[in-house]
Amino acid sequence: MKRAGIILLALAVLVTALLFAFLERRKEAATEMQGEAVVPETNVRRTGHQAIVGLDLSTQQRIGLATAPVVATNLTPLLHGFARVLDPAPLAALVAEIATAQAAVEASSNELTRAQTLFAQDQNVSARALEQAQAAARHDRVALDAAGAKLAVTFGSALAESRDLPLFVQELAAGRKALVRVELPLGAYLNPPPSTALLVPLAAAADPIPTELAGPAPTVSPETQGQAFLFVARQSSQHLAPGQTLTAQVAASRQAQAGVLVPAAAVLRAENRAWAYVQRAETNFVRCPLGLAEPLGGAWFVTNGVAAGERVVVSGAQTLLAEEFKASIPVSEE
Repeated sequence: MKRAGIILLALAVLVTALLFAFLERRKEAATEMQGEAVVPETNVRRTGHQAIVGLDLSTQQRIGLATAPVVATNLTPLLHGFARVLDPAPLAALVAEIATAQAAVEASSNELTRAQTLFAQDQNVSARALEQAQAAARHDRVALDAAGAKLAVTFGSALAESRDLPLFVQELAAGRKALVRVELPLGAYLNPPPSTALLVPLAAAADPIPTELAGPAPTVSPETQGQAFLFVARQSSQHLAPGQTLTAQVAASRQAQAGVLVPAAAVLRAENRAWAYVQRAETNFVRCPLGLAEPLGGAWFVTNGVAAGERVVVSGAQTLLAEEFKASIPVSEE
C-alpha cells in the first residue's frame, strides 16, 4: 500500500510538470504569433473628412506594400446588349413577293396603256375592257404597296428602301453575310443610331465580330423592351447560324471620354463604394473614392477620384484600410 501511494504521488508530480510545461509553451507560441501579426503603430491623422495614413519605409517593406502609376487614356463608353442572328427566309420571301408584285404592276400597266391607246383611237376596245384594265392596274399597285409596307414593318424602312436588297438576300442565302438583331439594355437610347457594333460569341476564346448598321429595328422585343437595331456581319471562320445568340458591344457615344486606368489590384470595396489608396508622399497614403466606368483587362477605366501620374497601392492596401479603421475606433478611458 505504501509503495502504491509513492507511485501515485510520482505520477501526480509528473502530470503536473507536463501540464505546466505545456501551458508555458502555449503562452510562448501565442506571444510569438502576436509579435508576428503586430504592425508597428501607424500615424493616422485627419484633415477634414480625409484620413492620411502614415507608414514608415521599413514597415512598407515588411508588409510588402507596392504601388503602381495611374495612366491617362480615352475610352468610348460601351453599352452591352443582346444579339440574335436572324433567319433570312422571311426576308427572302418578302423580297420575292415584292418582285412578283412588281412584275404584275408592270404587266397590268402595259396592258392599261395599250387599252387606253386603242380606246382613244376608236379601235376594237370597249369602255368595259378599259375599266377592267384600270382596275387590274390599281389592284396590282395596291398589292405592291402592301408588300413594301409589310417589308418595312417587319425589317425596317432603311432595309426596305435599300437598292441592293435582292443582292443582299442572295448573300444571306449563300451564307456570305448574316443579319443580326441587337437589343440594347432597358432604358438605353441612342440617337443617332450607332454605325457599328461588335458581336462577342459566348465561347470565351472567340474573337469579336465587327458589323455595320442596316437600320433601326421596327419592333421592340416583349421580353427585353429595349431599343433595337439590325446589323450586317460578314461571315468568316466563325460562321453565324440563324438563331445563334451573342452579346453585343455598342458605342454609347461617338465622342471618347477622358479618364485614367487604375490597376484592378488597387481597387478596394468599403462602405458600399470603390476606393484606392493614393500615395501623397513617400510615407503618406490617402483613401480616395473612384468613379468606376468600365473594366479593361486587368484595370478599370476611372473617370474621377485619381489623376494621371499619381501612384496607387496595389499590394498592402487592406493593411492600410485596417489601420485607418482601427484609428477611428474610440478608446475607452477606464
